[in-house]
Amino acid sequence: MSICKIAIRLIFFAVFAMSTSARSNELDERAAVRAQAESAYRAGDFDSLDRQHSAYSDFLVQRTSSGAFKMTLFFDGITKAQEDESETERLQDITRTLRWVAEHKDSPLAYVLHACALQSYGSYFRGSGFSDTVPPQAWKVYEQYNQKAAKYLLENEPVASKGTSWHAWMLNLVRTSGLSKEVVNRLFEEGVGKNSADFRLYRNVLEYLLPKWHGDVQAIDTFIGYAVPKAPPEYGQELYARLYSGAGEDQFKRRLYIDTLVDWTKMRQGLELWYKNFPTDWNKNILAYHACIAGDKALTEQILKEIGAQPVWEIWQPSAKATFDTCARWAADPEANPIAPRKKPEALQTDAAT
Repeated sequence: MSICKIAIRLIFFAVFAMSTSARSNELDERAAVRAQAESAYRAGDFDSLDRQHSAYSDFLVQRTSSGAFKMTLFFDGITKAQEDESETERLQDITRTLRWVAEHKDSPLAYVLHACALQSYGSYFRGSGFSDTVPPQAWKVYEQYNQKAAKYLLENEPVASKGTSWHAWMLNLVRTSGLSKEVVNRLFEEGVGKNSADFRLYRNVLEYLLPKWHGDVQAIDTFIGYAVPKAPPEYGQELYARLYSGAGEDQFKRRLYIDTLVDWTKMRQGLELWYKNFPTDWNKNILAYHACIAGDKALTEQILKEIGAQPVWEIWQPSAKATFDTCARWAADPEANPIAPRKKPEALQTDAAT
């Protein structure tokens, strides 16, 4: 092989390695936070968990390169540790976390982790499948332990609610118990009053308002419009994009710009701010993905040229290769037209017509 060909191959592999590294950095960061929490939980090292929890409560600072919140990843790690446990181990966790409360009476995290252990035990019987895969007998145990968790958190509210993890977990429990919107509003307002930067408060209310739970597209849009100015100015329009992006992930998928009231002008501003604040390949792909499904042909073409042939495949799932190729083909086709996002969901248009 000639020296020239060797040099070309070395350059190719160097560029490929840098591209792969850029894509893997975000996943590595996320995995590291999860692993640290999971390891400490498995080892019963409450002091380490408490230190991590305290540090990650600074939501404006404790974020990954792409802007993911480390507090969310911290609890993901704990959940992973619990999911791998047997029924007996989950019962032991209930006892262990009660001991943590007795030993650390002033730590809000100890109370939250005991509620998590109660929920985890109920979830063992429910399983992780869709509701129609759950045996009828399992619902009783699942609901019983969810109620125990909620009762425990409420009984210990004076100490446990000093940190907004209490509010975040209560919002999760309210969603599954079907309590009223008034309860959700109270929890949200009290939570943002303590720490308005806690992204979980916004995201958990959003999830409550999804049509598959207790809300509708109008309730989602109203809440997001209310939440953005309520949050720290550092978030700005990025919060609008993150919340609507979350709605897409949790329910609407690629029909986000068809079935919701999302405003593409605001969404684009938020996505561009998101990328400006956290200029990673990960976020550039998020911007391109949303531009494509929103029908912004010019922006899609511009960003895809910058991405080239090495996208972050995780962002384009499911059917990542087909989705990416479809967007690239459409953006590059001079005969293809932009697809203007609808002003109203199709269902609302039909209702108006009738």
